[in-house]
Amino acid sequence: LEQLDWLAVGAVRRVQAAEMWQDVYRCGWATVREIMSGFFPSEVDRVAHRLGDRYADLVRASAEPPRTLIHGDCRLDNIFFSDAGGDPAQPLTFIDWQFLSSGRGAYDIAYFLGTNVLLPNATEVVMGVTFGPHWDGPTIGGATQFSGRNPEVVDAASENMGIFRVWSIPGRGVGLTQDLPFKEQAVAARAEWDAIDNPITRCEQPGMPMVMLQPGPFRLLRAGDDIILHSPYFDTQRIIHMDGSLDPAEQPASPLGVSMGRWDGNTLTATTTRIDWPYFDGQGTPQSPAVKVTERFTLSNDQTELAFHMTVVDPVTFDGIATREWHYLALGEPFFVVECNVF
Repeated sequence: LEQLDWLAVGAVRRVQAAEMWQDVYRCGWATVREIMSGFFPSEVDRVAHRLGDRYADLVRASAEPPRTLIHGDCRLDNIFFSDAGGDPAQPLTFIDWQFLSSGRGAYDIAYFLGTNVLLPNATEVVMGVTFGPHWDGPTIGGATQFSGRNPEVVDAASENMGIFRVWSIPGRGVGLTQDLPFKEQAVAARAEWDAIDNPITRCEQPGMPMVMLQPGPFRLLRAGDDIILHSPYFDTQRIIHMDGSLDPAEQPASPLGVSMGRWDGNTLTATTTRIDWPYFDGQGTPQSPAVKVTERFTLSNDQTELAFHMTVVDPVTFDGIATREWHYLALGEPFFVVECNVF
């Protein structure tokens, strides 16, 4: 395996930033506990706290030889079983090998066992928003609770705030459709992206359209004749200029660009140009100064749903027009900013 220069050594890459990821884990778990207080059983909380104290040591241990092939996403959803009635001699088929690397085999075993935890009271804790249960019985977490939930919206029609409120996601990935026809050279350029040292890990506020690709809430505010789109992601505040007399070509380029808005009935359309930000996403996919982003925010008649449709045109990044759409709900949730800390 050591002679395969195309095979990433996942454990070695992780150990290079073991201390940083331990700090990220601690900070992230503290935030999860604050937001989801009372949701996780005490057993999960105790294990998660202990893991935070030993995270870096476990990562370093995972880099020690002997190494073998690591699937990297070893969970039940990625395993096909034979229909031969549970015959242990029948082979298994693993799918989704995009995280293939070399490392300690215990990594895949721990990942597989850790995604679904059966508590002594027969309650299954599903440790992932896209994962399903393994057993029959009561569950906590997982795709059923998060992605498949049916959130309760507020009486938005009575509040009559229009689009000017906090808009929440109905669940991670719920209703998301996209078509991103990346050029081959754009995908190849991701190899130059440093996962340890990059604008995100340095807590540099991202530009457009990356800030709108995050699966989180945002709020829309009035600012005189203009509109402010406030995202908790790096506390980003965009101004959507509603005065058609402003000429974007005469404005300086910036990471967020210049957004020009207009109303078409209950739809707010914002067109953003003059973007000076080198990346389309958080994977290092490049974009050019010629990128043009068009967003449409359409309010439902009962004011409980905001449909979002975005198109991106960039001759450097895409073969054609890239599209992304999903929707947000008026859930009455509080707005809070996610603080970024450099580790």
